Amino acid sequence: MAGDAAASSDVMKDWTQFVRGNEAYRTETASGLLGRLLRALATPGFDMP
Repeated sequence: MAGDAAASSDVMKDWTQFVRGNEAYRTETASGLLGRLLRALATPGFDMP
């Protein structure tokens, strides 16, 4: 339970930085998420829901 709270506060920090318009942070975050998605798609046995 405590782990969930810590994770959600990290998400809020990320979101706050994102919303504040730090362009470099925004680009890095977007490309990081895109990269993670592409790696997931490239994983054998990964099916889109």
